Amino acid sequence: MAETFERRGGVLLADPWRARDEYINLVLEDYEPARQEAFLAAQAKRRLTEDERVEAWSLLEAQLMSLYMFTSCGWFFDEISGLEPVQNLRYALRAMELTEGLTGGTDLRGGLRRYLDQIKPNSPDHETGGEVWSREVEKHSLPRPAVAAHWAAAAILNLPQILNFFNEPRCRSQAVVSLTGENLAVLAGVLDIRDQRLAETTRHLGLALYSGGAHLAILIGDLEATAEIPAWLNEEELGRLLGRPLTASLALDIWERLVKLMPPGNISRYMLGDLLPCCRDLILDALSRGALSDLKIQAENIFDLDQYLFLANRSAGRPPDWAESFILRAVAEAELQRVLTAHSGRPLNLHALTSLLNKRGPLSLIKAKNSLGETGQALFDETTRGLAEAEAPRGLLNDLIEFLRVTEKEGLKPDLWAGQNRWFDLAGAADFQARLSVEEKKLMAELGLALGFAPTTGETGL
Repeated sequence: MAETFERRGGVLLADPWRARDEYINLVLEDYEPARQEAFLAAQAKRRLTEDERVEAWSLLEAQLMSLYMFTSCGWFFDEISGLEPVQNLRYALRAMELTEGLTGGTDLRGGLRRYLDQIKPNSPDHETGGEVWSREVEKHSLPRPAVAAHWAAAAILNLPQILNFFNEPRCRSQAVVSLTGENLAVLAGVLDIRDQRLAETTRHLGLALYSGGAHLAILIGDLEATAEIPAWLNEEELGRLLGRPLTASLALDIWERLVKLMPPGNISRYMLGDLLPCCRDLILDALSRGALSDLKIQAENIFDLDQYLFLANRSAGRPPDWAESFILRAVAEAELQRVLTAHSGRPLNLHALTSLLNKRGPLSLIKAKNSLGETGQALFDETTRGLAEAEAPRGLLNDLIEFLRVTEKEGLKPDLWAGQNRWFDLAGAADFQARLSVEEKKLMAELGLALGFAPTTGETGL
């Protein structure tokens, strides 16, 4: 890396190593464009072309990565597959990516891989250090076509939590077209990706096809940065080119037509398994929740038709089989969720909750100890958040205490971790305590006991 920097950087920069040392000022200023221009004007040997500017920034950024790859925590532990050594290896990979084509034919990746192949990890999960490199480093690389693929996946599945990773000003989409049919969706669009560190923008055409389940396929093609938006990139023309109807049974034919729309040159193909693990898991979670939601709706419909049969079986002491257990649990959790979310602004409808728990129905039959699940936990968290903003929190405090009393009596177990932390913060907040009446302070202390805190003494009684 140092030899490449001296050789190539010496052509573009007056003093490469001085420029490397002063590059830290740009890093600390978050690569502010005006400072970038001033830096290059001061460090360059002459006025650089656009390609030379990108090369200069790539070389300097590679030097930064070559320092990052020696982060001390990566050398502290005796396990190459640990978080810290893997992160250092990822810095090394990024340094090599930035200088590919500039090393004069030296195979940096191959040389490093041969070295890593000699390492025997202590962890049984990997045979060699080279396997760590393949599975934990290279697999997590994110070239710009891969960024475009993640954008396309998030857009076609309408998952903003993933789009937040790949959003403006780094990514700007244009002429995005979405078509939907029977169990099938198509997305097409142009994405401009700005790498501020390299002061470079690239343009990509993205096409995605989703045909249900985990069947997601994406095509990414490189365009010239100044290329025009394709004339067919509108809903009417794209629909004509793909044909009608758009159904999952025709997914293969539609995919072949999408391939023909890609420009000549570099075309990258991605499936769900090719995405970053964190994004892939978010997608799988969302798709699984959708599938389970549909299944629970079907379970409710079945219960509505045969509920007296289910209830009669239980009254007769006949144990439910696995299918009946699923139906009863799905219906019970749906009823519970509807009760808990029935009143906007007042999530803990305790009267309705108690009535539901005491009535002869699915929830009482299956005795589901964790039926509150994420819904009960989220609503409890929402109410505890409201304590800090409430002018007179007496009502909320009573609700929370009663909620805990009812759920403990019925053996339901929401996760109280976030509420416990919020109570602890408020119990020690002087401004919050100053707003409380004597009665509200007693209720805060009672809530603390219900949340599992040991009683203490003091002016507030908390």
